[in-house]
Amino acid sequence: MRYTSLMKLSQYAKQQGISYRTALRWWRAGAIKGYQAPTRTIIVTEGEKPSSRSEHVAIYARVSSAEHQENLERQAARLKDYCAARKAAELVKQVSVLPITVTRLPPEQLLRRAVESSNAFHGKLLWERGHDYERAIERSDPAFLERITVNSFRHYLTAYDTHLEEVAGQIGVNEATSTIGCRVYAEIAARHPEDAEECKRQMRARHGEAS
Repeated sequence: MRYTSLMKLSQYAKQQGISYRTALRWWRAGAIKGYQAPTRTIIVTEGEKPSSRSEHVAIYARVSSAEHQENLERQAARLKDYCAARKAAELVKQVSVLPITVTRLPPEQLLRRAVESSNAFHGKLLWERGHDYERAIERSDPAFLERITVNSFRHYLTAYDTHLEEVAGQIGVNEATSTIGCRVYAEIAARHPEDAEECKRQMRARHGEAS
């Protein structure tokens, strides 16, 4: 199938009947022609659907006789663990080289956005679960404002949530998620040194790491 008009990568994935994660992998591999707009939206240009043929590797275990069935089961378990460990390591390797970018905003705009997003999030919890909260304002406690500012960076000014969606359900997701989180915090801290300590605090709390 060919496509001739510009479209978002998500639209392309739907058109081709594939997941967004698969389309994103194809684009990163250069199989889909396109570019990333300043808003981080991936725009697909003219090209062809790449081959979706996947490679499979077979593993097997064997013993000399039926009397060693128990040993066969142990071999199979070890091979299964080995394959799972390889898949997990490959996933972590992939997320270790993901491009991490942080959109910059003027300080006053960033603070306003952090306050608005925090209130929207907690307002939704109040509506759905009845959780009460104290509304954030631009004169709230400085430590609180710093925390919601880093949260705003992470969720709205990086591709953090998108990256988490990409690894969801895969073998090695826990370590991959931790790797993504640490890399995002590190990039925020590098771009905004004034928030470095809060980034370290959140990193320790979420991932048990301080660097």
